[in-house]
Amino acid sequence: MKIIFDNSTPAPLAAFLTGHEISMCPKLGWARLGNGELLTAAETAGFEVMISADQNLKYQQNLTKAAHRFDCPRLK
Repeated sequence: MKIIFDNSTPAPLAAFLTGHEISMCPKLGWARLGNGELLTAAETAGFEVMISADQNLKYQQNLTKAAHRFDCPRLK
């Protein structure tokens, strides 16, 4: 599965997602994209899941319009 971590997701979490292709926004040059722009870029690039620690993302964006399933788990 092709997964992207947004800027708020701790990079060490990737170690627990073996068997998946993990990318991080800063390494893709997407660190300055806003949430809407990031969702669009991730979909266009073929990511299947975006993991975010941003607790407000689900209130700021209409995730039901996304072609893919974007997960926003609670990370502490």
